[in-house]
Amino acid sequence: MAGLTWPVLEDGGVSAVVTERGGGVSTGPYASLNLGLHVGDDPAAVVENRRRAAALVGAGLDDLVFCNQTHGREVVVVTNADRGRGARTVDDAIPGADVDRVLLPDDTDDADDRWRFDLWTGNELLLWAAGIPAEHVSRAAALPTGGDRFFSDRAVRPCGRFAAIARLHR
Repeated sequence: MAGLTWPVLEDGGVSAVVTERGGGVSTGPYASLNLGLHVGDDPAAVVENRRRAAALVGAGLDDLVFCNQTHGREVVVVTNADRGRGARTVDDAIPGADVDRVLLPDDTDDADDRWRFDLWTGNELLLWAAGIPAEHVSRAAALPTGGDRFFSDRAVRPCGRFAAIARLHR
């Protein structure tokens, strides 16, 4: 099973991974490491996939916390009491959460006047605003989403979901 990792974070006591499609047990349009319980895949396969994904950061299924992502402004702080929420069912997932959004420079595409968001620059601005020195911030190589490496709801439906998983070691 593969995933994108940041070994440099290990020195700071953090394991982090962005999962890729391979290494799971799901089949069909969800093949193979689908982590979404809400997309129509076999729930038992998704739970096994989540167990495998947790192992990538040295955690167990009951260490994970899942939310119902809404692309909104709600930020939720999770504690030990939340461990396992949403890991086996969407019924106890944290409702309506996502990452915070910020007032960034506008960027439009002249071809169709649709608003665009430069996620790379947005993340850099957030890190700098949090006091992270510029020399400690680096961009990952440009990686295409979709295809054989990642699920992409924009590219094909139905499809599975991937996740970013981080673990703070104490």
